[in-house]
Amino acid sequence: MNSEVGMAEVKILESETEISLQLDGSFNITNCGVLREALETVIAKKQDRIMIDCQKLLEIDSSAIAELVKTTRNVIGKKKLFLRGVNPEIMKTFKVVGLHTFFKMV
Repeated sequence: MNSEVGMAEVKILESETEISLQLDGSFNITNCGVLREALETVIAKKQDRIMIDCQKLLEIDSSAIAELVKTTRNVIGKKKLFLRGVNPEIMKTFKVVGLHTFFKMV
């Protein structure tokens, strides 16, 4: 599944043990629905490990962060969710809102 809206794109890649969600661009209130749909899709898959690849994530606002928080809370005890490749600017945002310890980073 590939979804693209404006300056944001989401790609879903699957292996036997892991499903990866690749975020590319800027996610905000105008396009966080695409992120929400992709997150719902990966949660419904059989894999126990969800990797959200943030290497190409340029910006994220509070609405998109809220989608990540909601998804993380929904999978606690059911699946393992990780964020990979969070750049320093995005990490700074996570620290400001106190989420740098909430998300599992690899």
